[in-house]
Amino acid sequence: MPSRIPRRTRGIAHIELALILMTMATLLPLIFSFGQIFYVYSVLKQANKDAAASLATVPMAEWVVSEPINSPMKVRAIAIAERAMASAGIGPELALIPHFSCKRGGFDETSCGGVERPDLITVSLQVRMPMGAIMDLFKVGESLMVRTSVTVPYHN
Repeated sequence: MPSRIPRRTRGIAHIELALILMTMATLLPLIFSFGQIFYVYSVLKQANKDAAASLATVPMAEWVVSEPINSPMKVRAIAIAERAMASAGIGPELALIPHFSCKRGGFDETSCGGVERPDLITVSLQVRMPMGAIMDLFKVGESLMVRTSVTVPYHN
């Protein structure tokens, strides 16, 4: 192998390096953005499972007196989900938006609480994630809504 690299070959290597660096400068932030979205989704899904499991074990005596959204059992379920997200390092800047619904005797879903025993409990959680400039390439917008939903049977 000759010790001197021809000048023309060095010029081609510079062009190749420039093309590779431009491609990597675009792809790396994109990969990290998608990784962050999937991480938030998986944490939110697990937090949703924990919140739904806590609602599925609420005694019927507490269930009967808990019609409004700020009932103790729903506040407890939201707190469980928020703690799970905080322990995973997802900060409070992503506001958690909960929705609870129950299915009784094959009828359509209604709000949870009241004197009738639910058969199924559905907990839906969502967060709005702000998107970076690289995601503008895909016309995502300023933020992306990440949603999960879990349905569990009522045990008590």
